[in-house]
Amino acid sequence: MPAIEIGEVITLRKFRLGTTQPVQVIIDENGYHQFYLLGKHLGKVPFTKEHYGTLRKQVKKFAHNLKEGQIVECKVLGINRKKHWLILKLQIT
Repeated sequence: MPAIEIGEVITLRKFRLGTTQPVQVIIDENGYHQFYLLGKHLGKVPFTKEHYGTLRKQVKKFAHNLKEGQIVECKVLGINRKKHWLILKLQIT
């Protein structure tokens, strides 16, 4: 699946930055979990103390147990313009 196109960055920022969106989980050929907004925009979920505090390990374990095709809620925190992907935060309830 392609990364974010240059023209799409402005649209995504204008309409989705800071909102919680459904994101689909895809497991690549190496077994890594990838997250896609609207089925085509790659997102990364950094497991940092800044985003999750003391729950970081539990959130990381939750993310690694997600199944192919599963839909999860993620908050769109930003866009990495250089690498053309979204910065996401898993919304765990």
